[in-house]
Amino acid sequence: MKKVENDSKNEKKSPFDYEKYLFSKNPKPAKEKKPGETMQSIKNAIGSALDEDVAEIAEASLTKVTNASEIEEAPSSKKKSSFKRSAYFFIGIVVSFLSLIGFISTVGFVSDAVSNITNNTKQKEEFAQLIYPAVIVDPPAFDKASQLSSETIIGAAIWDIILHEDTSKYPQEYGTMTIPQLDVELHATKLFGQGLSFEHKTIGDAALTFYYTEDSKSYNVPVSPKYFPYSPLIENITRNGDTYTLTVGYVSPSPEWLIQKGKGNKIKPDKYMEYILTKSGNSYILSSIKEPEGQNSSNDAF
Repeated sequence: MKKVENDSKNEKKSPFDYEKYLFSKNPKPAKEKKPGETMQSIKNAIGSALDEDVAEIAEASLTKVTNASEIEEAPSSKKKSSFKRSAYFFIGIVVSFLSLIGFISTVGFVSDAVSNITNNTKQKEEFAQLIYPAVIVDPPAFDKASQLSSETIIGAAIWDIILHEDTSKYPQEYGTMTIPQLDVELHATKLFGQGLSFEHKTIGDAALTFYYTEDSKSYNVPVSPKYFPYSPLIENITRNGDTYTLTVGYVSPSPEWLIQKGKGNKIKPDKYMEYILTKSGNSYILSSIKEPEGQNSSNDAF
């Protein structure tokens, strides 16, 4: 019995047979290797594994993780980038459109401003309205308003009321209105200044007459007179301090057929006069009228 136990112990202590182990795992016939070659292959594999740089392995792992993250985030980034490009494109179109509108408006504004400055359009219109009543009565040249006749002064004053006053305040009957002589005198002073003398009487001609009534000290005037002998066309303005010299063209009314025939042509006044205005506070006074040298030589009838 002791001999069997010893044999059993001897069998347990026998060395591990690696070739046998490999054969049991792979029963198929394989190319036989020498024991020395097999052990050398195992040693080379273990050595190659141990020779790997740990830092390189970690870097490779981190690179794979980073690339995976980029791959996952790529669709979202592309969507955001596409949205931004669309937004920038839309904003660019809006800004360009607004810039174009601003440019056109600026050009128009500058053009109008330059035109108004060059032609004194607004000032010419204001002065034309101011002297319109005087142009209608066609006064002769004078150095002082006191040299004018009462008929000229009163006629200009009544036309100033017709053109610039609220005539609804005057009594009206049968197409005429009654204007007190005091109002006539006030408007005459507004036009020509102080120091005027008045001789109130009926004035006018066959075309248009302003009837004076001594009892009521008033004038009977048509509510809407249609007779306008001349209208002013101011072609030039020169200023010297508070004195303004206007070159005024006298434009006569023309029949409708003649206006249509000459449509597009420049208006040609019948004659020219120089009106000298003096600024007085916020208004202007007609100080004198002169005939320009040489401009009316061909219009002797005037």
